[in-house]
Amino acid sequence: MNDSHAQYQRRFVVVEGAIGAGKTTLAKRLHQSLGGKLELQPYNENPYLEAFYAANKQQKKAEELGLLKDTAFLFQGFLDLRRIDNHLCNGKIVVADWLFEKFEIWRWTFPDEEKYRETLRLWHKELPTPDLIIYLNASVDVLLQRIHTRNRATEKSIEPDYIQILVQRHHDFFDFYPEDRVRLITVNSDKFSVCDDKQYQRLFGDITLRLDQLR
Repeated sequence: MNDSHAQYQRRFVVVEGAIGAGKTTLAKRLHQSLGGKLELQPYNENPYLEAFYAANKQQKKAEELGLLKDTAFLFQGFLDLRRIDNHLCNGKIVVADWLFEKFEIWRWTFPDEEKYRETLRLWHKELPTPDLIIYLNASVDVLLQRIHTRNRATEKSIEPDYIQILVQRHHDFFDFYPEDRVRLITVNSDKFSVCDDKQYQRLFGDITLRLDQLR
């Protein structure tokens, strides 16, 4: 951990947003600034992801693959959150590019939505909740442009309609996030570049200010 930010030990910072919003890029830079542990969602390890994107126009197949995809992410997220809890218990600051509670937005892929919600609550009950969330809010057009530019094989079949659904579900989730609003920073990702040092330092100053308020 960077000595200058040792006061933030045992803090859990999450960067969130839809696919293409810049979560991983920002999380990596925050990790460089804050030190501690970096926890990235292992998208490449989900065996159903590429097939799910490719099946978007085949509703029944997409629903079946969506259930498999989200179940795989859910179990992996639970295991990863246990590891994060161990880091925090050992005095580390943790920066992650995913939020366990956000699995709530995938409840529609499960046959019994209420049972799925209850499972999330039970699993998360004894595991850590972020101290601060940075939500990268981006438009459909910008997300599609970024997805096209980075040209990942798993994302080649993503349809604009799917991104529209993602954007709306992220809006709905974070607009009504039930925690104290001091714990949520919303960034207009359309106009933000983590590579712009002035923009990044402005955001980083806001992040450290919020973390200081939690002490």
